[in-house]
Amino acid sequence: MARRVPSAFLLLSAALLFGVQPARSQEPTELKELQIAFRPEYDQAAMLVIYRATLPDGAVLPASVTLPIPESVGDPHAVAWMDADGRLLNARFTRTEEGDWARIRVEAESPEIQLEYYQPLTMEGDRRSFVFQWPGGVLVEALGYEVQQPPLAADFEISPPAAEQRISEQDQLTYYLADLGRAEASRTVRIEITYRRPTDDLTTELLEPSSPISPVEPARSGTPDLTDYLPWMAGGMGLILVVAGVFLYVRVNRREVRVPTRQRHGSRRGEGEAVDGLDTATTFCHNCGTRSSVSDQFCRQCGTRLRH
Repeated sequence: MARRVPSAFLLLSAALLFGVQPARSQEPTELKELQIAFRPEYDQAAMLVIYRATLPDGAVLPASVTLPIPESVGDPHAVAWMDADGRLLNARFTRTEEGDWARIRVEAESPEIQLEYYQPLTMEGDRRSFVFQWPGGVLVEALGYEVQQPPLAADFEISPPAAEQRISEQDQLTYYLADLGRAEASRTVRIEITYRRPTDDLTTELLEPSSPISPVEPARSGTPDLTDYLPWMAGGMGLILVVAGVFLYVRVNRREVRVPTRQRHGSRRGEGEAVDGLDTATTFCHNCGTRSSVSDQFCRQCGTRLRH
């Protein structure tokens, strides 16, 4: 007779079997390093906050990493992981809310993660102020910050104070750095930034290269260069020649029109002489050419006084 196996034993065996299956993604209990970068008035009239997190050595990948951000800022602006070539690639993430905080769970494909979000600045005239809170919840072996001072900012103060100040060769801006040490999961951190700034121009706007200025031609002095006037002189001479040609053409045509259509048939000679077989006792009108008698004083045709 077969013995029946108790159902409780089957359930316990199944639980042990599935319990030993390796998890594809593990939740690290700590971060090797967390650098928090602040960019006030960088490309928005707000504070750009950047988390640069590094997982512990030997972390199993892919891994799920949870980072807290204020609930009021909404979804992060960017979430990425860094590949072996230093390129940032978009990472998958989920967002859950817990009171005033949102927990961003990042699916990390590499040990280096970057998360960015914007948070409002307090602006009163030319005075700016900002308060950052780290609520804890994750063990961080090395916590630090990096603050970029925007152009034209003055009276720049950070609490806790920076341990290092340097000017970047890339953008010529001042950066403040501090190492805040080990942060236990129960430790909260508060960072305050205040400064004055007389403009609302963003850092990216002020760092953009200005458009090139065309060089101004030097003013000329002394004797003018005649080569500059040669085109004008040639044009003037051409215009004069054209006008002169038109003038001569009109004048010649007018002379041709004024030549009488009839040639004068005789000239004044002594009385009784014959010219070309004509009686010298006759004459012709010098105006219209009508034949007249020597005794006529006026032309019988046109009335012009005759020349004898």
